Amino acid sequence: MLDLATEAAKKGFDEIQFDYIRFPTGTYGKDYYGENLPSKTEAVEAFLDAAVKALRPYGVKVTADIFGIVGLSQADGYAIGQHLETIGKNIDYICPMVYPSHYANGSNSVMGNGTGTILNGVLYKAPDLNPYEIVYGTLIRMRERIAKVENYKASLRPYLQAFSASYLPKGYYQRYEAEQIRQQIQAVYDAGYEEWILWDHSSNYPRDAFLPKKSSSETEKNESDGQ
Repeated sequence: MLDLATEAAKKGFDEIQFDYIRFPTGTYGKDYYGENLPSKTEAVEAFLDAAVKALRPYGVKVTADIFGIVGLSQADGYAIGQHLETIGKNIDYICPMVYPSHYANGSNSVMGNGTGTILNGVLYKAPDLNPYEIVYGTLIRMRERIAKVENYKASLRPYLQAFSASYLPKGYYQRYEAEQIRQQIQAVYDAGYEEWILWDHSSNYPRDAFLPKKSSSETEKNESDGQ
């Protein structure tokens, strides 16, 4: 992986993003890797440290995707090797996948735990129906935790949901169109962050989800008006 990343850096890519940089989910501790090994978080972070060292000569950004739940549950983070307070100690960005559909819903079916997700004291039985609240609440929790870590290097740039989770039970999902995407983007800004990434498996994004680019005359007018 580092050889491939280095090759990409040499060809001019300005950022190397490690996607799904984690241990498997589902088995949670049942996998056997051997005796006297580092912890999962230490293993993941050692790899990222090696990546930073290998890519530093090329001046590229090194970033890593993490699960959104890592910001809410340290136990879930440790199970897959993603610890919020330490995974960003040496890289440029962490990119939490704060897709509302990926939070536990109140069903006993897909992504369900029979209860739902409690976030900042509020129970969301169908998180997919509350894109703003889920994204905002998660990012605020992450921001509070990161603020307590001295010399934390990584900036936070979340992945947002631009797909409809039709695999969820009926009543627990909605179609994600421009409005649902805009709600998530606004949540990012309201949480104090400026960057975000959209994801859809087909790379099909509604035009209305994006604000039109301002012309130079509009920019100048806004600046003169103090906006």
